[in-house]
Amino acid sequence: MPIDRDKSIYEHLRQDGFTLIELLVVITIVGILSAVVLSSLKDMRMTAKDTLIKQQIRSIVTAIELDYGMTGTYAHNDLQWFRLPPTTSPGESCADKSFTGPQATELRKLCYSIEENINHDGLFGSGLYMIWGIHQNGPTPRPDPARYYAIMVMLNSGQWYCVGVDRGVHAGTLGQLANTTFNHGDCFSNP
Repeated sequence: MPIDRDKSIYEHLRQDGFTLIELLVVITIVGILSAVVLSSLKDMRMTAKDTLIKQQIRSIVTAIELDYGMTGTYAHNDLQWFRLPPTTSPGESCADKSFTGPQATELRKLCYSIEENINHDGLFGSGLYMIWGIHQNGPTPRPDPARYYAIMVMLNSGQWYCVGVDRGVHAGTLGQLANTTFNHGDCFSNP
């Protein structure tokens, strides 16, 4: 473009390009937008993992219900507390537990998959992330078959997800754990 002799060089340069301030404003806006997008992607990934964990818990329930249908008891799957790997002692991982019964292999696979999708240190940093209780009726020693179960999992969102033999599916905050019981397979005090 030919230079107009009536305009100063500054005016000529001003017309042909962007100033440094204009470029910095554009770069700042792009940076803010990318930060928002990356934050949203992280939240979506966490939500997707939590959804997958919930589905895997439902699959565990299906497997132990099938086991109950074949054997008349939930006792083959009597597990209590699970911790995230690496564990401080052998056997604390859900997938390391010695499941028995017809659905044992499937239960180990599901537990391992849940462990792979947990992204936190568990309850108060202790590594506790899943509680699985099997309850029997009658005095000690309990002669009746185990007829109740409840499974609670701490999701990546910090909420506890509880499924019990009462067919109830509940979610609650971490603080509600203290008010939750496993009597008769109910997940009490969850919203």
